[in-house]
Amino acid sequence: MNADAFRRNNLILKGTASLIFMALVLIMMMFPLSILLSPHMTTALAIRLSVPWLPGLFYVAILWRLRGLFADLAAGGAQFSRRLIDALASVGWLLAAGAVMSLLVNPLLNLLLPPHRIGGLMIFDLPALALVMVGVTLVLLARMLTRAIAMQDELESFI
Repeated sequence: MNADAFRRNNLILKGTASLIFMALVLIMMMFPLSILLSPHMTTALAIRLSVPWLPGLFYVAILWRLRGLFADLAAGGAQFSRRLIDALASVGWLLAAGAVMSLLVNPLLNLLLPPHRIGGLMIFDLPALALVMVGVTLVLLARMLTRAIAMQDELESFI
């Protein structure tokens, strides 16, 4: 892939991430408004309906971070720079945190808010568990790239 195609692809990815980010922010803003405007809404029901959206905040932050990364790459930033490694690590942490929140928040709500439902603390949610693993893998990959850059710098100092 030549430099122009790489730049064009990153601009497309930046635009796509921006559109998805804006759509999700609009949806996430409209939902609390619909809860507030409902005349029959109780506090417990409002919390029960709102809290499951909290992992979405992590995923929106991921989109914003990826948008910035694609913009940097399209502007000609170094492909294996510290910014790329930081973006990989932050996307990994955010992905894992959002998935862990979705695994733990809903069961805790079921235990704490009326009507109380008895069940396991952690729901066996295979996609969320996979997202935790992908997030941890991205963090580990970022650490390996940090070591690789440090080794490369050390080798270049000998030359």
